[in-house]
Amino acid sequence: MGRLILAICSIPLLLAWQGSVADDDDHERVYEMLHSGEIISLEKILKIGRQQVAGKVIEVELEREKGALIYELEILSRQGKVWDVEIDAVSGKVLKVKED
Repeated sequence: MGRLILAICSIPLLLAWQGSVADDDDHERVYEMLHSGEIISLEKILKIGRQQVAGKVIEVELEREKGALIYELEILSRQGKVWDVEIDAVSGKVLKVKED
């Protein structure tokens, strides 16, 4: 599985692309999907995630699950708890919010 490391606003984020065939071109496929509008930008996904759980995003993964592209966020809440938030990468619909 290919992994692409991003740093945004001094918050370390991990964007992991887990498709059917992982290789060194994973970041290029994600780039193309972002710029073609096939998936929502990370900036918008972070905003959606923070609307669900106030806190700091500590990890982001982009995965393919049952054919759907899903952003999985881990957010450290202001109360010190870690929450998992799953968001559909195409529609922005929140699929799951649960304490880790």
